[in-house]
Amino acid sequence: MKDYNRSSPITQSLGEKKQPISLIAQLMQEMGNMQHVDDVLRWLATSMVYHLNIPVVQIWAVQRVTNGQSHLEPRATASQNTPLLNYLSLNQQISFIIYRLLQEQRASVSLPVEQFFTGEQTPLLFQYGWRYWSCSFLQDRTLLPPARGTETRYVPAPLLLAVTFFLQTPFPEKQERAIGFLFEQALRLLYERNFLMTAGQPSVQPPAPPTLPFTFADLIPHRSQDVEIAQASNPFATATMLTDKKARQLYTIIDGQKTLVELARHLAFNEQEIRQALRYLLQQGKVVVYTRDAQAVDASFFGNA
Repeated sequence: MKDYNRSSPITQSLGEKKQPISLIAQLMQEMGNMQHVDDVLRWLATSMVYHLNIPVVQIWAVQRVTNGQSHLEPRATASQNTPLLNYLSLNQQISFIIYRLLQEQRASVSLPVEQFFTGEQTPLLFQYGWRYWSCSFLQDRTLLPPARGTETRYVPAPLLLAVTFFLQTPFPEKQERAIGFLFEQALRLLYERNFLMTAGQPSVQPPAPPTLPFTFADLIPHRSQDVEIAQASNPFATATMLTDKKARQLYTIIDGQKTLVELARHLAFNEQEIRQALRYLLQQGKVVVYTRDAQAVDASFFGNA
């Protein structure tokens, strides 16, 4: 019997290329050896990487804590380059992006990674050919059991899956539809095998926002070195480029020492005002943000304007 419990990297060469629809028949044969919904999710992620030549596949799901709160967690991950995926530490950033897409009630279909990932990750993604990122959602009124080994901390939650892909080229429309059909059939098989539970909830409750490991009291904005070099040759260059008044006020007092809380207090800005001003400066490339211990904070953590 195969062991579907372990999450191991794909170290062998890619297998025979298959169409998503052909994987359904293979899944039906394999499901007799599977004991948990996570086995199926892991098989789907691995098969798409192995047979469809997709660099990275992640399947995220809403996890519901016993106190009723919900959050997103990856339930299955497969990658052609697992060490790189671990090195980039993208999970927290991806969870934030998924949450934002859920808020906006839209999916992301094969968009350039620079629209979602900024800072030092983007050049590395380009270096390994991960130029596009895609996210689609699958939801149902059935209940998804907690991840294996977490049953004491989590309870079944209305099924809401986010399937994300790093791609070398955009999905062809035909393949995108075929992958959607693959997951719809996998959902049907999960229900037939009693891996899912029936539920009476009319809708899926959205997860809570991802918890960031820092607060505004921990974050210190710095002026971008490129901007400072430009200012040295033309002190008025930056002032004429910043059309947002509050962003201009914030930029004026950034010294690389004060935290966002201290800067907001100095300007009498509330949290929304300081966030919007900072977001504008980040989008304009005027500032970078670090934690107190000098760890860079990606601009995507502050959302879009």
